[in-house]
Amino acid sequence: SLFLQISVLENVMVGQHCRTRHEFVGCGLRTPGQRREERAIRDAALSWIDYVGLGHQASEPAGALAFGQRRMVELARALATDPELLLLGEPASGLNMSETDDFGKLVRKIRETGITVLLVEHDMSLVMDISDEILVLDNGITIAEGPPAAIQNDPNVIAVYLGSDFEHVTASQKS
Repeated sequence: SLFLQISVLENVMVGQHCRTRHEFVGCGLRTPGQRREERAIRDAALSWIDYVGLGHQASEPAGALAFGQRRMVELARALATDPELLLLGEPASGLNMSETDDFGKLVRKIRETGITVLLVEHDMSLVMDISDEILVLDNGITIAEGPPAAIQNDPNVIAVYLGSDFEHVTASQKS
């Protein structure tokens, strides 16, 4: 969750402070090394804000942004931690269709950088659009695993998520 009273830039900078070398005393004394590190953090944060498409809003308070834009700031802050694996839990929840589409494009762009993205999501159009591999659970038990096309046609997935009546309707439409 974001700090709504501080700027977008400051919110993203928070994500990088876990990787800083200067401790409390160096920050308090504002040593040359600490000032250099803070400039580097600021520059990197600005680049992540640009990456998610909010560069023009870096100085605005996070609380002034629309809901979908706040999600992008959260994503920029997560990216600022320099992850190898990015776990996203229900990131499309509350987003409209346009925002969800933009989010999907951004996740594909993130994957292209070499960051692995693990997505826990119920928006199946988003999942099918951006996933290489899908793991489907029913009450914590794996019922299907594979590429999107295989998951869409998996009888177990259809029965669990659409109901067994759907399976009979689908079968009767094919005949």
